[in-house]
This record gives sequence, C-alpha cells and structure tokens, in this order.
Amino acid sequence: MEGTLTKRRRISLPDRETGWALVEHLRRTGLDVSTDIASFRDTIREARRDRSRAGRIRFMKDSDGRIYGCSFRGRIALDLARLDGELAIHEYAHLWCESMRCLNREVWDGIVGMLRNDVPAWEFLSACRPDIRDDDELAEEMIARYSGRRGAERLGEELRRMCRRDTTFSHRWQNVFRNISKALQDFWQHTASYLNIRYASKEEIADRILKDLVDGMNPRRDIMRYLESKDREYVRAVEEGDGEKVLGMFMDALMENIGCGMTPWIAAGSYRELRPLAHRVKGDDREALDKAARIMSPLLPADAVLVPAPSHGGEATGMLGLARAIACMTGLRVCDILRSSPRESQYVHKTATGKPIASADMGIRMVGRLPEGCIPVVIDNVISSGNTAEACVRALGTGLVLCLASADGEYTRVASLRSACPVLYDKNGDVVPLSRRFDMSVRGMREKNIIADKPWKRKTLRN
Repeated sequence: MEGTLTKRRRISLPDRETGWALVEHLRRTGLDVSTDIASFRDTIREARRDRSRAGRIRFMKDSDGRIYGCSFRGRIALDLARLDGELAIHEYAHLWCESMRCLNREVWDGIVGMLRNDVPAWEFLSACRPDIRDDDELAEEMIARYSGRRGAERLGEELRRMCRRDTTFSHRWQNVFRNISKALQDFWQHTASYLNIRYASKEEIADRILKDLVDGMNPRRDIMRYLESKDREYVRAVEEGDGEKVLGMFMDALMENIGCGMTPWIAAGSYRELRPLAHRVKGDDREALDKAARIMSPLLPADAVLVPAPSHGGEATGMLGLARAIACMTGLRVCDILRSSPRESQYVHKTATGKPIASADMGIRMVGRLPEGCIPVVIDNVISSGNTAEACVRALGTGLVLCLASADGEYTRVASLRSACPVLYDKNGDVVPLSRRFDMSVRGMREKNIIADKPWKRKTLRN
C-alpha cells in the first residue's frame, strides 16, 4: 500500500526531540524501530518484494515522492532526517489498527462504520488516496493521520510545560509520558484493554492510541500471541485428522490474503493420479465433468463466483462446461468474463520451443464486470507452468485459481504463485503454520493434498 503524501516542512528542535523520545520509548516496549539509513533501505526493499497481506506496505512520502516512514510486518523504519513526533505516532497507529482488526473484528467494523459516517473527511481522504480501494485500509490511514497530528500536539504542549522544570532529556520525557498517561487514564479508567472499547469518535481513538503508546503497549506482541495460538490449533487439527476444521481455518487465512499481488491456487489432486479424468474433462465428457465437479466443489469459498479460464482459441469453451457443472452442485454463479488472444496451445508451443507461453503474451482480459462482494475463482483443468493462472488473476485484479490437477512442480517457476493446498510441509517434514503460508520469503514447501491423501479426509471434505 503506497502511503501518505505530505508537503516537506522544516522540523523544529522540539519536534525532533519528540521523535527521538518516542523512538527510544517504542524500542523499550520491544518494537523493532530502525532509523539508520542501511536498515531503513533494507526494510523498504524487503517490503516491496513481499506481496502477502501480512506484508502490506505502509509508506509515508513527501510531495517529492521520497519515502521517509514505513511500517512492515510489525517493524517500523524511519528516515532520521525527517523524524518527528507525528511520524513516529503515525507508524505506531498502523500497528495498533492492525492489531485491532486482527483481534477484534467486531470493534474494528464499528470503527470503520463510524469513520465512514464522517462523509467530508472520508471523501477527502479517498480523493487524496485513489490507490486505496479497501474500506479497512482507508480507515486505517485516516486514524494514523489524525492520531499522528493530535498525539504530536499533545506531547508538544506537555513538553513545553516540562522544559521549565526538567533540564535533562530522560527526566523530562519520563514526566511527559507519565503526565499524558495520567491525563488520559481519567477517561479510560474503567477499561483495561483497547480491544474492548466501543469508540464513538476519532478523537477517542487517537487518545487511546496515544495512551497505549506512552504506557508501553506493544500491539505486535498481541498479534503474535494470537497467530501462535491459531497456528497451534491448526497444526493440532492436521495431526488429529480434523479435515473440516483444517479446511475452514485455511480458507479463512486464504481470504485474508487474496488481492495482494499473489496468485493463490489449489488443485484437487496431482496430474499423475487424475490424468485420465483431466483428459475426459478436456473432451467435454458429461460424466467426467460431474465427477470433477464433485471433487473440486468442497474447496470453494461460500461467496465465490466461478470464472472459467479461456482456452487458446480465445473463449472459455472447455472450462465453461466444468464451471457450470460445479455451479449445479453448489448454486454458485458463473461469470464468463475472460477472453484471450487466439494462439497455439501451451502444449504445442512448449513442445516446439521447450518453453511455455508467458502470461503477458496471452492477452487475457476482462470483457465484463464481476458482481460485488464475491471472490472470483478461476476454474481450470490442469495447472502446469502457472502462466495461465497468473494471467487470469492479473486480469481480474484479485481472486484465486481452482483446478482439477497440478503437474508436478512446474508451477514453482512463476514467482507470484502460492499454493492454496490446505496443508503444506517444509523440508523437515513439519506442517507449515498458517502464519507463514503466504510469506514470500518461505521456500521449499511440499504440498499435501488434503482431499486425495487419506480416506478420512476424503470422507470429511466431500460430505
């Protein structure tokens, strides 16, 4: 997510002192805050490479396009030359919002609804940030902006009072943080956790963020504890053979990561096992289509819309029948809205040249609109190189790919592809936890097909 654009301004000595005091305070809470130029650039580079939801990039930019602040995977990177109190609080507010959204969705939805009711402010920020199309992201940016300004003003006022009494840096800021916390405690005295509050205004949210900051609350620690508990629950379900729970938890995690520049895909089995069925599906065999639909249907999210992948002829002639067979069993809607440039088939091209057709050369495009509030699922027969899958999801802008079978290992050539198989194992044979599934830095994972591998899994998921 590209971040806030602000005009460059001169930073006064009190503002710079506030920034330094907050950086040291955040580090004491256990947050990873970097201000040296090497760490700052490393974080920016890593953030640009990571496309997962957990790796959402939050940049602060000036009017010249220079990045001077970033929060990424629980870390904060700040440009020392632009450091002030507003910048430090702004980036901390992003982490606070992430924790709230993750740990108490009901309260977060109430916050988003409340901010949307402030129509002038919401529309102004929407106009300033046309790159943000998601309500959650827009609400988070609004909170971070307002909290940064309001928090810096309150700290500045208290600093001016303390400068008359305390001459040393450490004593001065100990008193500033203590006085701010005491002043805000009078309002929040009946509430122990920020997660259990029904916020009525953005002023309340900004004041609570400032209180949690000066009190040393580390929102990232709360998220990590939550993710660790979910990982333990997921691994236990895999070990106990609870296929329904495994699939449910995985689909929840998958939905959180859709639309982040990746191409999540899932196959009902390997091509080695399902080759005869895949060939019959390609031939539009009615019995084969129904059988494939029965295998693929349990892997679909409840709010999916089926989008058949176009063939090399330009239209979705082959996969339209499969999508309709799945729709008959699930009641889901079919949207035949993808077309491609006529070309030779992948098989013919690969046989002749030794290489598959690149996704950019397929000319896959949308010719219609997707219904709102649905997850587009591209329906395909076999995934081999992964180029067609990547081109389809790129044309839709979001979504995942569901195919009948996967060819062994070839899909790993496409960097954006991430397996949406419910269970993956690492090189040591251990289950990959959900918190690492969509981390682009994780490599060497083996997929374990939860449908085809064990009878109990097949029985559980096909009911």
